[in-house]
This record gives sequence, structure tokens and C-alpha cells, in this order.
Amino acid sequence: MDEIDELLVKLTDVDMNVRWKAVVNAEPHRYNKRVLDALLDRVADPEPDVRAQAARLMHWLYDERIPQTLIPLLTDRSPEVRAAAAEGLRGRYYRDALDALLARLHDIDPEVREAAAGTLYSYFSYRTVRALIWALDDESPQVRKRAAQSLLELDHYDAIQPLLRMALNSEEDSEVRQQAVESLGYLAHKDNVKFIDIIDDERNVVEQLIDLVEDEEEDLEVRRVAIEALERLGDEHAVVPLVALLCDWYADFGLRLGAVGALGNLKDFRVTPILIAALQDPEPLLRPWAASALGDLGDPAALPALDQLAQDEADKLGEAATKAAAQIRYELSWQEFDRVAEYARSEDWTEQKRALETLADWDDPRAIDVILDTLAASVQPDQLLRFVHAAKILANKGEARALPILAQAAEFWTSRNLPGMIEEAEDVADYIRRKLNGEELEPYIAVTDEEEYELDDLDEADGPNPAGNF
Repeated sequence: MDEIDELLVKLTDVDMNVRWKAVVNAEPHRYNKRVLDALLDRVADPEPDVRAQAARLMHWLYDERIPQTLIPLLTDRSPEVRAAAAEGLRGRYYRDALDALLARLHDIDPEVREAAAGTLYSYFSYRTVRALIWALDDESPQVRKRAAQSLLELDHYDAIQPLLRMALNSEEDSEVRQQAVESLGYLAHKDNVKFIDIIDDERNVVEQLIDLVEDEEEDLEVRRVAIEALERLGDEHAVVPLVALLCDWYADFGLRLGAVGALGNLKDFRVTPILIAALQDPEPLLRPWAASALGDLGDPAALPALDQLAQDEADKLGEAATKAAAQIRYELSWQEFDRVAEYARSEDWTEQKRALETLADWDDPRAIDVILDTLAASVQPDQLLRFVHAAKILANKGEARALPILAQAAEFWTSRNLPGMIEEAEDVADYIRRKLNGEELEPYIAVTDEEEYELDDLDEADGPNPAGNF
């Protein structure tokens, strides 16, 4: 009897403890069809603990039976089971599950509301955005925090001002405020901010975050996360206040470290002399950070100071200076294509997507090679967005070399029981073949693009409904 057969036997054992342990041990095998079939049976187990554990394992799987099995559990008598059912619906857009998940935002149990808020990031709908904005006022701080996290993933500009109000509320829970600030660091980018009205006191999001950083009466952790948010937004207005913080020797050391790192990543060469001066900062632990920041900044003007330190110092500062100088020289040796190609291999999806779109606009044959490599490398269960985006670009290019990769991908998605991805791979391959045959085709639209931000049959101006009728 092999491992799978033994697991299947234990999943039907009369002893609840044996079944529960078997469900826990089934997680690495949940993509196996036989195991999935058995887990779907256990979702109806008479014991709540077993039902809950089995339901949780449904996340990121795709099977037409999952929503019809889990949706009824969203009204189970056990709060643990309701929360687990919400978690099991995470990672996929099940159209039939949206209303049921929105309803769980009004559940009497805060853990269920938290699970629902954490799952709704997968459900790209304006109704979802409105509901999560409403959940920012939930009585439970964990629900509010999870709603702020999901709004980050949905990347809709309507969430910016509610999150900003939460971030500025000094009476709010510190962890919730930190999450709100972190979410703003992703959401308040220029493509989003240009769509929103100026807030009441006529200061934009960056200026408000700067206020948080500069307010010495503020929560230190909130200020620290605000620095990270400013770094991520990359606005030049953050440079001066961050320089002032770095140069304040009496400021909190952790905040000064954050300012150093942010200044390196803001890529403003005006700060080069400030960071060079920080190599002699009174706080010895800050000096290596300043060297690393100079490496990130990439200004060749810093090389003499870094080379001198690399020669004179044998400690961590010398090591950091050596590494930073090498980093600057490495960056200088790159051509523009090399730089974009490196970003295309980034683990950060936002950076990689931007790089792929840039490569798609170039006629350089090497650009297609990078996109093909991305397509092949993203045939993984946790790389779905990368696969779809690379496939769409190659479809519109009519790239024949993508066909064998797409065939392998369809086979892989079949083994993982992911029909949506199988369809995507087959549709792209069919589109490329038709284009190669000379057909005049409209630009290829990925399946995921068709579902994003559906405007439901509701008036957007109505706002969230506290009664729960989203």
C-alpha cells in the first residue's frame, strides 16, 4: 500500500482523531485527484474539526465542486467551520461564492468576519471594494486589519481615502494603522492618485505620510511603516523630510535607519553627499546602512568615498562599502536592456509586470527571449498571474516558440486540476496558431482580464450598505 492509499484509508477511519490527522497530513497531496475527492467528502464530516480542516485545504485549488461544497458551510453552526469555509474559497474567483462571502462580513463571530475579509481579495468586483471599505469600521481590529490587507491586493483607488483616515486616526489600534499605512504605500501610486479628489485640507497622501513621519508624538511603529510607504511610492517630496530625520542625531535610531534605506531607494542623487557624510555618523551601527544605501542609490560620485572605506576598514563598514562600490560599478556596466531584463526576473509582481510590458514594446529579439523564459518559469501553482501575463504578450506577438511551452503548461495544469489555467494555455496556443495562419484578430484578452472589477447592478454612489445588502 503506497502513501496515497494509506492516506485515503485513514481519511475514512471511524476514529475522528485519525481522520483529523489524516486531513492535516493530506495537505502536500491535495492536488492529487483521488485525495481531493476524499477531502471533499470530509468537508461533510460529522465532526466540526474535521470539516474545518478539510475546508481550509481547498484554497487555491480549482474544481467546480469546491464552491458548491463550501458555500453551504458558510452558514454552518460552528464558527470554526464557517471561517474555514471562507478560507477554503480563497485564491480563486468563484462567482457563486461572492454574495455568500460578503454576507459573512456581518457574521456574529469576529474570526469568521476576519476570514471572509481575508478571502475577498480574490474577488475582483466593485462590490467587494465597497464591502471591504465598510469593514474598515468593524468593531474587531483584526477584521479591520484584514480588510486593509485585502484592499491593498484589490488595488482600487476608492480605498485610498478610507485607508488614509484610518492611518491618521491616533485612537486606532497600532497594528491596524500600520497595515493601513502599508497599504497606502502600494495603493497611492501616481496611476491611482491622479483619479482621486484632493482631500479636505488640500494635502495629498504623500504629504500626509510625511506628517506622520515628522510627528514626534506619533506611534514609532506607525512612523517606521510610513517611511517604508514613502520609499515605495518614490515621491521626490519625501527626500527633504527623510534627510532631516537622518541628520537628527537625537531621533529614534530605528527611524534613522529607515530613513537611510529609503533615501537609497528613492534614487535622488541630491542625497549622495548626505549619505557620504553618514558614513561617519556618530552611531557606528548606522554607517554600514549608509554604505548599502549608496550602493542602492547608484551614484558614481560615491565611489571614491566607498573605495577609501573598503581599503581602510576591515569590519562590517568596510564589507558594506566594498559591496556597495561593486554594486554601483555593476549597474554602470549594464545597458538599458540588461536592467529591464533583470527586473523581469524580480520576485515582486509589480516590478516584473512593468518590465514585461516594457519588453513587449521593444523590437529587440532578446526581449521575446526573456518573456519566453518568464512563461516557462511561471508554470507553477503560485505563479499564475505571471504565466497569464507573459502568455498574453506572446499571444499578441504571435510567437510560435511559445507553443511547446503552452502545451507543457496545459499538461501541467491538467495534473493540478486547474481547468481555468488549462483553458488559458489552450486559448493562447489557438490564438497564436490562427495569427500565424494570417488571420486578422483583435488583441488577445486573458480570461482574468475579463473578470476584473465587474460593476454590479448597484449604483456606485450609494456607498456601502450597513445592513449588509451590498
